[in-house]
Amino acid sequence: MRFKPLTTAVAALAVLTALPALATTDATNKPAHRVDPNSATVDFQVALFEIDHTVDRRAFRRVGQELSKIKDSTLDTVTKAIAGSGKAKVLANPVFTAEEREPFSVVDLATVETVLPIRVGPFTDGIMQYASVGYRIVLVPTEIEKPRGRVDTTMQIQHSVLDGAGNVVMTDVRDRASIAPGEVYILSWVTAGKQYAMAVKAERFKKI
Repeated sequence: MRFKPLTTAVAALAVLTALPALATTDATNKPAHRVDPNSATVDFQVALFEIDHTVDRRAFRRVGQELSKIKDSTLDTVTKAIAGSGKAKVLANPVFTAEEREPFSVVDLATVETVLPIRVGPFTDGIMQYASVGYRIVLVPTEIEKPRGRVDTTMQIQHSVLDGAGNVVMTDVRDRASIAPGEVYILSWVTAGKQYAMAVKAERFKKI
């Protein structure tokens, strides 16, 4: 199994009722995505991690740079590097093909029930609320630069979890990077007090 890079530019926390809609092709909850054989394409591999300790964003970037020096980095290699002296759990590891300039998303969302406590006179009651937890990953290979052997890529993850009080909290992280096949790009963030990271690897590309 192989890999590629990603980075953190924007991280915003907010109470979530539903993730905003994105105009993308979803890799889940739809029939297999049909790729136009006449289109320029990029094969991506992505891994989403939960880490048991916080790590400085710059440290994750250095990890990505070191992993990019390895010819064929595997999921196991990336997991160990991201875990460092602690532990890292793989939450997802999608592999897909994206067309040049076309947004492609990988979505895994679950509906959860939460209770909003309200006080009515001397009594306390609760209102049932429904929200989504999980993730939406969006990658856009904005330009395949064949002479340079690199792919300009726009990356985004919307990640929502339940915090200790039962509220749904969402982090929205975005970045752009120029990635060569085999490189590992790492994006990291903290949601509800827990450390997460996403590694993106462009396996190969086809330029028409």
